[in-house]
Amino acid sequence: MEERNQGGIDWYVRDLMVYMFGVPPEDLDGLVEQYASSGGTPDPAGLFKFLSVNGRKYRVLWAAFPVGDLISILFAAVFGPDRQMIWRKSSVLPLGSDSGALRLWNRVLELASGIGVQEDRRVSETDLWSAEQVHRALIRHWDQWAPMFLAEVEEWINATGQSVGEGQVIESSEINSRLSVDVSKEIREAVGRSVPLGAVRYAVTSLPELRDMGLEVTSLQATLDSYVGAALPSRPVSQEGTLDVPQGVMEVRPSVDPLHGVALSLMRPGDPVVVEPAREVELPGTIYMIRLLKNGQYEVHGQFDRDGSFFKFISPGELKIKTPAAEALEARESFPVAYAAVAGVLALAAVVLYLMLS
Repeated sequence: MEERNQGGIDWYVRDLMVYMFGVPPEDLDGLVEQYASSGGTPDPAGLFKFLSVNGRKYRVLWAAFPVGDLISILFAAVFGPDRQMIWRKSSVLPLGSDSGALRLWNRVLELASGIGVQEDRRVSETDLWSAEQVHRALIRHWDQWAPMFLAEVEEWINATGQSVGEGQVIESSEINSRLSVDVSKEIREAVGRSVPLGAVRYAVTSLPELRDMGLEVTSLQATLDSYVGAALPSRPVSQEGTLDVPQGVMEVRPSVDPLHGVALSLMRPGDPVVVEPAREVELPGTIYMIRLLKNGQYEVHGQFDRDGSFFKFISPGELKIKTPAAEALEARESFPVAYAAVAGVLALAAVVLYLMLS
């Protein structure tokens, strides 16, 4: 590991921090300096929280159109820090527009993707089919409506002087009324009748929270990977004319070894691991971030030993992972539960803090 540290750990740890927090590389130094100058101590937990709060924000916006009392058409969108719409989904749901599930932004991401939708015996197949026809007529307008709705909501927030906390859901009858007027004509032309706009809601969140709370929505995770990956800086070209280190984050599977493997709860950043980038292909790598998610899954990031490119995998739970040096890890005690949730992230943040403040 010493050679790795001297050979450029600063840039690939920075790149992973860019990936985690959505902070441009050129802004990362300034944020760490701001953290230190504001009285922040070399505390990894404090730095992680500071970067989450002060990093670039993502916006979640959704609209529910009631079709009767028991069915809603849900449209959802996620906007990047530049207010570019980077993800959108919609779905017909057996839920009233006043359902509590439609007030939770993380639940909305799942419902709009068709995840965790429960049947309601009171809702007939005929009614659902009719709502689906309305959905198909309106979906072509969502790309146009979503940015307009976002602009209207943020204009209202600024005009009223409201402060929006992370994860706080914003809605207003005034906004709903205004937007209903704006889209009523297009709705009548598309559907042939009026369909009410039940609610427009808005929330602001950080990239780590968006990744965590939207973990089950694979299309969102892939979009975030691509969107943030575009911010990774280019790497120097070697004398042979090739990149010293390939870029990007490859989705892999862990190589499971139930007999001789090491439990994920025993692993630390810097540990060796074996992963499978393709079926029946095993490659060694090094872990640089590991954390226990809220649903019991493990998120692991690392780097291939052969070329330095990044990999990522999410384990459904505690697994024994193949490692070139399993015997060296067997004697470790398991992570305390409270510590395991953030251990890898904090260890990584500690490295970055040391690099930037030294």
